[in-house]
Amino acid sequence: MNLSERVESIGVCYGMNGDNLPPPNEVIDLYKSCNIEGIRLYDPNQDALEALKGSNIAVILGVPNSDLSSLANDSSAAFTWVQNNIQSFSEDVAFRYIAVGNELIPDSQAQFILPAMQNMQNALQSAGLQDKIKVSTSVSMGVLGTSYPPSTGAFSSDVINTLQPIISFLAINGAPLLANVYPYFSYIDDTEDISIEYALFTSLGTVVTDPNSQLNYQNLFDAILDALYSALEKAGGPNVAVVVSETGWPSDGGTAATAENAQTYVSNLVNHVGQGTPKRPGSIEAYIFAMFDENQKQPQGIENHFGLFTPDKQPNTFFSVVAVGLLLSFIVVESVGVCYGRRGNNLPPLNEVVDLYKSYRIGGIRLYDTNHDILQALRGSNIPVILDVVDSDLSAIAADPSAATGWVQNNIQAFSDVNFRYIAVGNELIPGDHPENVLPAMNNIQNALQAAGLQGSIKVSTSVSTGVFGASYPPSAGAFSSNVHDTLQPIISFLANNGAPLLANVYPYFSYIGNPNIDLNYALFTSPGTVVTDGPLQYQNLFDAMVDAFFSALEKMGGGNVNVVVSETGWPSDGGGVATQQNAQTYLSNLINHVNQGTPKKPGVNIETYIFAMFDENMKQPEGPENHYGLKLISVAGVESFGVCYGTGGNNLPSPNDVIDLYKSNNIKGIRLYKPDQDALQALKDSNIPVILDVPDSDISSLASDSSVASTWVQSNIQAFSANVNFRYIAVGNQLTDDSNANNILPAMRNIQAALRSAGLQDRIKVSTAVSTGVLSTSYPPSAGAFTSDARTVLVPIIGFLNENGGPLLANVYPYISYTSNPNDISLDYALFTSRGTVVTDGQLQYQNLFDAIVDSLYSAVEKEGGRSITVVVSETGWPSDGGPAATTANAQTYLANLINHVSSGTPKRPGSIEAYIYAMFDENNQQPQGTTVYIILRFSSFLKTLLFHKWLGVESTGVCYGRYGNNLPPVNEVIDLYKSNNIGGIRLYDYNPDAFQALRGSNIAVIVDIPDPSSFASDPSIASAWVQNNIQAFQDVNFRYIVVGNELIPGGQAQYILPAMQHLQNALQSVGLQDRIKVSTSISTGVLANSYPPSAGAFSSDALAALQPIISFLAANGAPLLVNVFPYFHYLNDRDHISLDYALFTSPGTVVTDGQLQYQNLFDAILDALYSALEKVGGGGVTIVVSESGWPSDGLDVATQQNAQTYLSNLLQHVGRGTPKRPGNYIDTYIFAMFDENLKQPQGTENHYGLFTPNKQPKYSLSF
Repeated sequence: MNLSERVESIGVCYGMNGDNLPPPNEVIDLYKSCNIEGIRLYDPNQDALEALKGSNIAVILGVPNSDLSSLANDSSAAFTWVQNNIQSFSEDVAFRYIAVGNELIPDSQAQFILPAMQNMQNALQSAGLQDKIKVSTSVSMGVLGTSYPPSTGAFSSDVINTLQPIISFLAINGAPLLANVYPYFSYIDDTEDISIEYALFTSLGTVVTDPNSQLNYQNLFDAILDALYSALEKAGGPNVAVVVSETGWPSDGGTAATAENAQTYVSNLVNHVGQGTPKRPGSIEAYIFAMFDENQKQPQGIENHFGLFTPDKQPNTFFSVVAVGLLLSFIVVESVGVCYGRRGNNLPPLNEVVDLYKSYRIGGIRLYDTNHDILQALRGSNIPVILDVVDSDLSAIAADPSAATGWVQNNIQAFSDVNFRYIAVGNELIPGDHPENVLPAMNNIQNALQAAGLQGSIKVSTSVSTGVFGASYPPSAGAFSSNVHDTLQPIISFLANNGAPLLANVYPYFSYIGNPNIDLNYALFTSPGTVVTDGPLQYQNLFDAMVDAFFSALEKMGGGNVNVVVSETGWPSDGGGVATQQNAQTYLSNLINHVNQGTPKKPGVNIETYIFAMFDENMKQPEGPENHYGLKLISVAGVESFGVCYGTGGNNLPSPNDVIDLYKSNNIKGIRLYKPDQDALQALKDSNIPVILDVPDSDISSLASDSSVASTWVQSNIQAFSANVNFRYIAVGNQLTDDSNANNILPAMRNIQAALRSAGLQDRIKVSTAVSTGVLSTSYPPSAGAFTSDARTVLVPIIGFLNENGGPLLANVYPYISYTSNPNDISLDYALFTSRGTVVTDGQLQYQNLFDAIVDSLYSAVEKEGGRSITVVVSETGWPSDGGPAATTANAQTYLANLINHVSSGTPKRPGSIEAYIYAMFDENNQQPQGTTVYIILRFSSFLKTLLFHKWLGVESTGVCYGRYGNNLPPVNEVIDLYKSNNIGGIRLYDYNPDAFQALRGSNIAVIVDIPDPSSFASDPSIASAWVQNNIQAFQDVNFRYIVVGNELIPGGQAQYILPAMQHLQNALQSVGLQDRIKVSTSISTGVLANSYPPSAGAFSSDALAALQPIISFLAANGAPLLVNVFPYFHYLNDRDHISLDYALFTSPGTVVTDGQLQYQNLFDAILDALYSALEKVGGGGVTIVVSESGWPSDGLDVATQQNAQTYLSNLLQHVGRGTPKRPGNYIDTYIFAMFDENLKQPQGTENHYGLFTPNKQPKYSLSF
């Protein structure tokens, strides 16, 4: 449950030109506490380097300009410099670049740069650090002679002679050019031609179309960077990367140097760097200037106002949106905090609450009173705080300045290590009984803060509701009502004068229920398009419209520069009508995703927002929805929308205790139990796994006829476990609506509901029933969805019950059944989520998959019976892997992988999120009837671990190969710890190393294990049996996935041994019952292809096919994949005339190859699809490919650079979930080569430089698994 997403490519510059800055150790602690991942030091300050030890913060270390002459003229000076400043710290400090000089080109000292760089490079090489640390220099944009349009970028004539050999040096050594990029200076130098929106990333569309490249530019930062890339290309450096070594915007001291502009620029920069530029899409490594305002920086003026923090380590006030909770946590919490209300008699202790905020990394807290226990608990947490002055204290504080001083001393100054952000003087007091007290109290509090020297870091405001509006529609007409005008006018002047925001409580829920003309989708952020057009601005959600109405009202009263902070917003999860858990989830999930985008009136400006509230508050008045805003029933990031059904129709299944352990260890977020198995319920205690618990069909009659039976059932199966088990729904019957028992469903539901109410559990647990899609008489098009007459008789009163109690309808949805029932009209692609475009258009809605169409037809049917506010929960869905038409492992895997990717999008009719439960956890050999009926989905277990569990764990099907050709590698146990700590989900071992197996026990890391020499296995089945016993069975708690018989042995002399060895190993696995869990294959290179272009022409060579044909038949028969080592790097090297580097690195801006209907934007996909085409031509169309090796070297040849390696692997990791043009949506199970650089690998050269880590376990560059 995390509000955040990591930004890997941002650091912050640490300048020291100030006489009031904290000591270096405190500064580095600030970097650590804010999780800032990179730092630029302008000189080798020993205290700072000492403090950086063990932090893993990436470092750019500057060589001061004053040292260049000596370093250039004396190589021994360079060696000494490296020994003292690099080698002395290199074991513990993550040096990334050495910047030899800052902005010295052109300058008289420019002549020293290259010789100094060369001497530094030689010194690093002598220390064995040349691969880990790159030498460069930092330039300003003054080196450009031409920069517009970006494609004409060129270095000026007075710098080209200096830069040309430096660029050659960078290219040879795989180093980037460091560049200080400041759109601010470009803007103020040419305000007539450059708009401030273009400079601040806030332009609404394309501003510049480059006539030469046809690339579109929406911001000046990209244009500057691409001009620099164009200049590098013209100077012979097309493969030299650019690292932005400085960028920022001043908050004071000159034209457009304002707090708001600084906030806007830096916030948008952080959101943007992951996208790259039009010329180089991907990721931009950037360092923000600077950590602190520096009062001694020259010239005085704007140069003194770039800091993110004040010298007292408080975030600069203008970064209230981004600092310490957004930008500078770099766990970029999207400006979202949570309000902590305490009107309940059942809430946890205060210290536990703060621990909860910390553990979930919630980015802010609003406190409605000055409780000292919670302020004590907040000490040192760095959580931003809104602290309210309670309404009852206002009159005293307004009347007596000494009362305000006492309040500040007792509640603010006494807690100096609490990160107070705002003081809210009163909550929703305007209009009210005593609004006249608000402004005097604000003035007195402000004066007290000023006396304590805190006015810069803490802002005073008041919190208003939307009741202050006289007009709010359209947003541009927003105006405060006449009865609050006189009160608010001086308050707004106060806010403007003190740089404080207006706090506003914004609830689209209340606006929706108060106005029948507002659509629910507009309130929930789920409208598919524009709903309100207001002049040039378009509104797709009500939240934005309300916030912009505030901005318009502020402008009309002279507060155009006053910001709005949303001090409360939320949606109730119970209490009637649309106050449902599903709607609350939808609203908050969408809100969290939205706030960093700004509003139409203020695009790109993060909306600082506080969600109401942390807990349900049972004593809040009035009773009703007000008691149900808590996040305790929903995840801050949205309810995890996937569970797995646990059926027990088998005589060979593990014990319930082992099964629940499997759910826990694989992080599965929901379970459906078809009966109240006491052992399973016992095992679920304290797991927090949401549970659907079925009332078995056989019990329904007695529960319907006797309420005491229902009470006993609830007591025995719910109350006995409710303190520790997270029950979500009770399903009264499964698919009984056309059964003789159907008339008992509603009475049983009513009796269960009454029993829950008696136990006080009716709000937490919802009662429903599960239906099949057989209840529909019409389902096409989806808007025509309607129930059969028989089903209506049963369902209409049930829908009334669900409406009344806020429960969802549970539905078992199987596109497989619909497809096999009507293959003439329904395509397999439509059923498997693999259609390439719209298949069905239904009015304004477009359908690309059958799952959505079925769910929306259910919604249409429910709406026709008065159930507009009822949600559908998919209580079963899946695809069989055997036993009928299209029931294959490949199709089952495709369906489930695409389903998992899709559910967060919702349906065309109900965009948002779909809660779904996959059927089923295990093969069930006693299920009847045998085959692939709606009740049974066979053989899922063989790939649930290999696909779904990895998706839940966020591994995206990616592992890393562990090669051991080195004499300097860490011990095996430390290596496996490195896999675990970096959340790497798979490993390839090139031999059967018992130490590795031992270390892998219980880790759940998926394992490929190689058999390097298959000859003995081929000749003697007993060798295969013994190998399986010793290396597989002996390590039953290791998650073996594939056994690979030989690596790249086809074609070759040993190819003859591969198939017999595979067969013997398969038989050995079968004899111990492991043939479904572990698959036997072989690994080939792309050298087996005779043709690969275009991909559809892919075919195996004749000499490879002799060995491969029977192997492919073996793989198809056993449901095993073909393992292939895929290296676009080698294809590029071998054919540079026809293959571009962008195509190989996944950075092409558009289609490069069109092959019939398929379009290819990267070489990796083209290679993979050529292999699929080759497989199809020899009868292996159902065989899947696993990429058993792929990577890019970081040294050894011109394009073998660290930057290219990082670009390739970052893009590969993002891409594998999408599939290829020929197999869209199919996860590409991929293993990156390799974990470490291997210094003994032959031939020497690029082969030694594929590692993600150096032998001392330091990452060579940043990758997130």
